[in-house]
Amino acid sequence: ERVAEAEERAKDLEEAKERFAGYLDELNVQLDGLAAELSELSERQEELEDSLEVTAKELLTAKETESDQYEAMKKRIQYMYENGDTGVLELVFSAESLSSVLNRAEYAVELAEYDRNMLVRYQETRALVAKKEQDLRTQQAELDQVAAETQEKQNEVLAAVAETNEKMEECAGELEDARDELAQYRA
Repeated sequence: ERVAEAEERAKDLEEAKERFAGYLDELNVQLDGLAAELSELSERQEELEDSLEVTAKELLTAKETESDQYEAMKKRIQYMYENGDTGVLELVFSAESLSSVLNRAEYAVELAEYDRNMLVRYQETRALVAKKEQDLRTQQAELDQVAAETQEKQNEVLAAVAETNEKMEECAGELEDARDELAQYRA
């Protein structure tokens, strides 16, 4: 009867050891998948970081261009106002004909219109680049969140691997004890 109990116990422990080994294999497959996922996420994070650097430079350039255009427009307007009265009289008296006066006035209007259009265009470009930068930062935050969650999963699986290894070692020890006991009963 004791031999049968010892055989049954050894059999149960052998099955438990095999279950632990199978579970350990599953955990290792999960670890491989998580490691690959983390590697891919890391690559995507690097790509996003590069895109953000480029976009930050684009945004700086757009802001500088907008500022330069604004300053140039201010200087032209300031010049026209400061020299407005004499400039208009000079324009009228120095012109050979009325059509020449009208051409010069039309040129001034076109220049002001050009300034305004260019400023609007640069403002729109700056706004688009700023939106692009914000979108990239949002993507980066989402990617960081996914990476953190994946890392947490990996840590949980690593803990499960350690626990399973520990249980397997306990089981192997008990199995060895059971086999020794069985050998004594048979002897």
